[in-house]
Amino acid sequence: MHIASPPPMRYPMCGGQELRSISSDYIDKIMTRNEILDDVVDQLLTTAVTQREYTRSIAYVVVLMSNIFRKRNCDENLRKHFLQKFCHSAISEFENYDWKNASEDNYELGSEYSSIDALALSALIGDLISLRLISYNRFKALMGLLICRIEICLHVECVHTLLSHAAARPTPEMASPFLYQCIRTVRRRTNLCIVPRINRFVRVVSAVSRIPTNEIL
Repeated sequence: MHIASPPPMRYPMCGGQELRSISSDYIDKIMTRNEILDDVVDQLLTTAVTQREYTRSIAYVVVLMSNIFRKRNCDENLRKHFLQKFCHSAISEFENYDWKNASEDNYELGSEYSSIDALALSALIGDLISLRLISYNRFKALMGLLICRIEICLHVECVHTLLSHAAARPTPEMASPFLYQCIRTVRRRTNLCIVPRINRFVRVVSAVSRIPTNEIL
């Protein structure tokens, strides 16, 4: 996000009709002034990574906007630029996030949303993966990056969040060998004080892979 990013949206985004209306409104503004596209991307991204309750809604808005671009026979390059800008920006935030100093204290519902929330960032990446906006190979790379940085409970929670959101629409690519490897790596990098968090992660893996929890444990 840019230092001067537009402020995040601060209104409920729940119903499909409301999301379609928001998406259409953004497209109207972009078609009137193409130069605001980057500002729109910044506002959507800022909203998603600072307010964890909005990640799925924002990811869906991105899909809706892409569809509206197509339906209105807009410039295909503009549509592609929008998608690439949003997804690349989200990935960049994830890859460059200061995971070592991540803290759940940075997030407080109803706060001024001044900083990136690690769980929101993880959820957003997972949502984009489940909606096929980020490739499976990129998912593996981002999951590997996060797992290799595990030091505290919050990191395990972020892995759990990333996987559970990405698996909202399970795909054959999320095969057992990869999931087993995730579990083994998480265990190597953790200790007994965060066993409950690991067990939650294992339950998600079990749901995604359809492997009984006792076999994973």
